[in-house]
Amino acid sequence: MKLANWNINTQRVINWMQSTDNDIEQEATAINAILTLAGGVDDEVVLGTYWTSIRSIGGVHEDFPKARVGQPTNYPESVAMSVDSVRSHILNVFASAFDEVVAQVMLPRGQGSRYDANLFGEAMADKAQGVLEKAYKAKPQRWDGELSESGVPSVALIEKEDTTE
Repeated sequence: MKLANWNINTQRVINWMQSTDNDIEQEATAINAILTLAGGVDDEVVLGTYWTSIRSIGGVHEDFPKARVGQPTNYPESVAMSVDSVRSHILNVFASAFDEVVAQVMLPRGQGSRYDANLFGEAMADKAQGVLEKAYKAKPQRWDGELSESGVPSVALIEKEDTTE
């Protein structure tokens, strides 16, 4: 496993351990031990072995973050980690705020089935990720890819042209 992928994936696991509602005391202890062992390791084969272990330990939980499949990110590692952090936060906030009222009001038009808490959280997290990625790619750039100490991105508003004369 490439070091950049290791850093991104393990950050997602750390965020998950801090925010999951599951009882993961034993899993967290084992995963933290592996992360400690992996400290300073840059051998991709060894990191792959450690990642396999982490995935085996945490993967029994439905909300465990999976490694990304497909194209690698086009963003620097620090930006990808910031996006993942915000995405995880948004998912957890919206999933925990989900109830029957939200289900009735936020139902996508034309869709016959309702969201459940996880699907709603995922949809909002996808939207947040899109907003951050678009702001990072914008010309001029509206977000520098950084988060404040409290984990908040500072995204500049889109400037609209004044059409009144």
